Amino acid sequence: MEFRYQLTVIGAFAQAIINKEVNNNQFEIAINQPNVKVSWQVTGIRQDPYAEKNRIPNSVPKEPQNVGKYLHPDAYNQPASKGIGYTDSNGSEVNSLRELKATEMKAAVPTTDGSLDH
Repeated sequence: MEFRYQLTVIGAFAQAIINKEVNNNQFEIAINQPNVKVSWQVTGIRQDPYAEKNRIPNSVPKEPQNVGKYLHPDAYNQPASKGIGYTDSNGSEVNSLRELKATEMKAAVPTTDGSLDH
């Protein structure tokens, strides 16, 4: 249900449209020029019984204590201290950005050259 179509014309400047929507597992593309290659993708929302009972949410809100933190900070070139579950040198989990900034400020290395490179 709720089909979405994506068409990409290849090798020529041409217009392509969905001339007939999906029906019996078929659809029709119309192009304003002959012999033009079109790449296409059709997606939709599953409507089988399992999918109906087990919808995947688009996004899940973080717990309040994890807002502003990363599950995998290294993937975003962020320090481990910004990760969910990070513990400070005392073994306490850092639960807020305010606590995190205070922890990072204690561990910061002072620089005098004004460079952003460390």
